Amino acid sequence: MTHPAFPVAAASPASSPPASSAATQGAAPDLASVVRHCVGERSWGAWFEGKSAFELAGVELTVKAGSPFVLTYLQRRFSAPLRDAARLLGGPAGCVGYAVDAALLDDALVRGEAKRSRGEPAAVLPFRAPHADKPGAETPTPSAEAAPAVGPATGLHRPRRLRDFGSFVAGPETELALTAAARFAAGAARTLYLYGPSGVGKTHLLEGAVQTMRRRTAGGRVLLMTAEAFANLYTDGLRGRGLPAFRQKVRAADALVIDDVDFLDGKEGFAEEFLHTLQEYERLGRPVAVSADRHPRLLTKTPDELLTRLASGVVTRLAPPDAATRVAILRRKLEGKNLPVTADALKWVAERFRGSVRELEGALCCLETWREMTGKSVTLPAARKVLSDLERDCARQIRLDDVERAVCDAAGLTPEELRSKSRTKRVTRPRMVAMHLCRKHTGAALREIGGHFGGRNHSTVLSADRSVSGWLAGSDAAAADAVALIDAAEARLLAG
Repeated sequence: MTHPAFPVAAASPASSPPASSAATQGAAPDLASVVRHCVGERSWGAWFEGKSAFELAGVELTVKAGSPFVLTYLQRRFSAPLRDAARLLGGPAGCVGYAVDAALLDDALVRGEAKRSRGEPAAVLPFRAPHADKPGAETPTPSAEAAPAVGPATGLHRPRRLRDFGSFVAGPETELALTAAARFAAGAARTLYLYGPSGVGKTHLLEGAVQTMRRRTAGGRVLLMTAEAFANLYTDGLRGRGLPAFRQKVRAADALVIDDVDFLDGKEGFAEEFLHTLQEYERLGRPVAVSADRHPRLLTKTPDELLTRLASGVVTRLAPPDAATRVAILRRKLEGKNLPVTADALKWVAERFRGSVRELEGALCCLETWREMTGKSVTLPAARKVLSDLERDCARQIRLDDVERAVCDAAGLTPEELRSKSRTKRVTRPRMVAMHLCRKHTGAALREIGGHFGGRNHSTVLSADRSVSGWLAGSDAAAADAVALIDAAEARLLAG
């Protein structure tokens, strides 16, 4: 059987038009034809034709699919024949890379809709075919009974693309975290722990690390999930007696990236399973990255054995961006949008919405809606008018109870313990931090603050404020603990 031939340097879709082949007979082999030969006709028709594209750069063959789910299946099911194709095309050093191209999903859905309009079956195969992973199993041929027909793409259920380092806008508060994530992705660090309040870019950096590692280790499997997803999968494994399958899925990856690991704090069973998972990655020398809303020391309900492993690598904090960085973030978010905003309006938005990047995104969404409604450019008076209610809601009034609740959550105490007469270090330091934050964030008088925390006098509040200021100026372990506790408590205050 002959296949269309195209120059190897160009990208090749999975189904090439016959008209193009005549003009290029005798040229280098067509990428799609080589892959088709290696995977076989049945698998080609079921999983590649019309659903994938190929590109050769040097010795790397890049396989593209329309969704991460299909790409993961191709990587797991056809890694060996794809490596053979890469070596045929790039020589003994040939390797395989994988990438998502949403345009392929759109094309496949459009072709499916066209087939249905002609009365032909146009089913979309599920992500995991039955018995697909069993040796010697045949890949099923698509059929109308295999899966329900899918209508035109609406974008409602399309998986979000992972972000990369190039789209991350770094400032003084996040430069160190960006460098640490890049070093981790390059293989220079085995453990990475990012922490900070919500909306400062922790998930963005983890996704960037995953993207970089997947490009760097062609054919490697980098597993990205939230701690909640980890817990849900573990629970499903317990209920269905599928723990071996769960552990195979989670522990067989080449790298593990877990977002929001603080979700496991206080959940003993989940934390123990995660500890055993980390021990397995540690034994095999595989990298692990996690993110949380606070420093490992403040995960007070997590086993020490797990905490020491989380803190054994690079531990880096992300803080909310400063004014200049917020302006740069807004300019980046405006790229590709039909939303003309004057410089003074952009500066005003950056000055007013300082809690997190998500607040900036919400403000831009409001302005974009107003622009579509009126067709006018966004000036400073227009921004003030449109965002006045949103600005007022974001600028919340902090009370003594708010500070108390934030410190208790960060330190793992109850309000009764914080107000008690206890003089243990576990209680006195958070109490002094709470008094310091009350002076910083509220307009309450010294006597009012002391009275709130167990009927203490104003001199106790002054003494606590001076002690905390001394810790912040120091560089010992006490200073590090105080900074971590204050950062975690203030993050909760700003988040509401």
